[in-house]
Amino acid sequence: MLGLVVSSLLLLFPSSADAIEIKKIPAKFKPLTKVGLEFSLDSKNQNIQFLIPGAKSIVLKKKYTNKAQIGAQFLKEYSSYFGLKNTQATKLIKSTVSASGVTHLKYVQQYNKVPVYGGEMILHIKGDGAVSAAQGKIAQNLTLSTKSKITAKKATELVKKYAKDKLAITAPATTKPILFIYNPITNKPTAKDKNVLVWVMEVDDVDYGNLRTVFIDAINGRVVDSMSRVGAIYREIKDCNDVLGGGCYITGAPAGLSNGRIEAGAVASAADVNIIFNNLLDAYNYFRDNFNIFGPNNRGGAGNGVDVATDTLKAFARYVLPATNKFAPCPNAYWDGVEFVFCSSTANTPIIAHEYMHAVTQYQGPQPQLSYEQQPGTINEAYSDIFAMAVQKYALNWEPSWSMGVAGQAPFRNIMEPWNTHNPSKLYNGYFSCDPVWDDGGVHRNSTVISYAAYLLSKGGGFNGCTIPAIGLDKVTQIFYLTLTQYLPTNAQFSDLNRNLPLAALPQVTLDENVLTPNIPTNTIITAPTNNLSDYVVPVIQTPAVILLPTTSTPAVFVPAPVVDTGDKYPSFTASVSDDGLRTYTIEGTFNYYGTKSGCTGPRYFDPIIVAWGQVDTHPAVDGNNHFTTTHVYNVKNSEYDISVSFINSCFQRTTKTFTVHPKF
Repeated sequence: MLGLVVSSLLLLFPSSADAIEIKKIPAKFKPLTKVGLEFSLDSKNQNIQFLIPGAKSIVLKKKYTNKAQIGAQFLKEYSSYFGLKNTQATKLIKSTVSASGVTHLKYVQQYNKVPVYGGEMILHIKGDGAVSAAQGKIAQNLTLSTKSKITAKKATELVKKYAKDKLAITAPATTKPILFIYNPITNKPTAKDKNVLVWVMEVDDVDYGNLRTVFIDAINGRVVDSMSRVGAIYREIKDCNDVLGGGCYITGAPAGLSNGRIEAGAVASAADVNIIFNNLLDAYNYFRDNFNIFGPNNRGGAGNGVDVATDTLKAFARYVLPATNKFAPCPNAYWDGVEFVFCSSTANTPIIAHEYMHAVTQYQGPQPQLSYEQQPGTINEAYSDIFAMAVQKYALNWEPSWSMGVAGQAPFRNIMEPWNTHNPSKLYNGYFSCDPVWDDGGVHRNSTVISYAAYLLSKGGGFNGCTIPAIGLDKVTQIFYLTLTQYLPTNAQFSDLNRNLPLAALPQVTLDENVLTPNIPTNTIITAPTNNLSDYVVPVIQTPAVILLPTTSTPAVFVPAPVVDTGDKYPSFTASVSDDGLRTYTIEGTFNYYGTKSGCTGPRYFDPIIVAWGQVDTHPAVDGNNHFTTTHVYNVKNSEYDISVSFINSCFQRTTKTFTVHPKF
């Protein structure tokens, strides 16, 4: 069968086929088209951004077996098509081999031996030495001086002053400055297109959630740009006791306040501390078992070795966000670059795993890191939601909730039905935000464009007139992780994800040979959109002031009537199934009790009831009389379906009842 999964991926993401422009091939590319190679161009400078073999293989004039030599030979023959002046303008900085045997080579662009921020070439070479794909984003018109007039020490002082004056960081700490050539348009499509010599460093203060990358002009000392970075095991969880500006303890808490918890330490008295402690282990074990990394930094933890030890996972529970914090007010959670921060009620598996994935993206993703703005930031957020579901599935050994939320409120994001939380399901959608300021350019709001695609690939379904086959969440996460770690460039856009997910999918699924690109006439090329926001213009809608919480939905609060709990460990409920004699089935039930023997005092934080119909899952709410009901119409002919009804309490103990039904078609 011809590449159905890859076709699905291509259809779900905005690619060069969106706002497609067909032009005649410039003469300089005729040597490539003559041998059947396929490519996309940067419409601004007419250089290749992405190249694949197409109908024929990429032939090199000299044959090598060593992959680094193959890469060097490829650059010698093809680099000019990507806009590189000569092979001395690149430096190999990373070489890895994936489980499929593909070698991934990453080169950074240099000018007078100074690296270019976001300027890079990435090559993928099969085990037999064939180049399977190449991509490049190369800075042009580099004529600036690379001699810094501002010293690294002076640049650090300027960044600290900027952090105090502009970011409200009272005690800023910075990383070691690195000299780069930087063009702000790399991360901000509407910025001035100018190459600048800059010192780049990160500045942080955990109390204000303002981890940022700052670019200082190395000639005049001005701030050129500033971007957010907020995104064997040893766990260290401080309990902040819902006290603003203090009250965070591991040990030694005064009377009336609670201690946190450390590895091999006593169980904490606060449930949030224990949930974070346990869920960090779930996330750690998931990535260890599936991707062979030990902590986000693959050194045992998430620390950078300066602010936090490399072998430590450090978190704050029941933290109160001051009004000056970017993510205020609670409930919210964030990863500040070295530590995890959780408000009260945000301690649940999806949210904890979401923040853990931000740390994985920081350490294992493209370097320099994905900027936390616009489309790169949206990709970052989508990855965290997708892998949050994978960790939840791993921890529960059950279907994940496919939503992000906290106790007593409607979900922040409904991944399987994003329109229900005012999130877009695709790029050209009224819910898609193009506001360049709010939510860092819509990084949370727009993330469902990607996470919904992951959901459809996992579960299957219909979208845009296409039938998408289910390949399961395990394969989906393998594809996305390989794309993140080996394929994505630093300033990745949706179009980069669209091009590279199919390449990463090839080792994971059985495919045909020809469906990596849409059907294009052989004498034409696709010109990719520019980086201007106008290429992705959709209606602008009014958005809530708070980053994550929807303001137009009524929270589905779970308030059961008083019941007699027998002290059992597991939840108790009754359920029955009825039908209309054809294909419509209704589940009705009554909730009895949570199961206090386990120490639980309520339901799972969101979607405590899961009804798996065999086609879709539903999450009915419980009314004030402890009653719930949900209905489903079967639309695919099968002789029978198994239905399961599950109730999950806040300690994730589960009770499940099953039924078998026989629809009549």
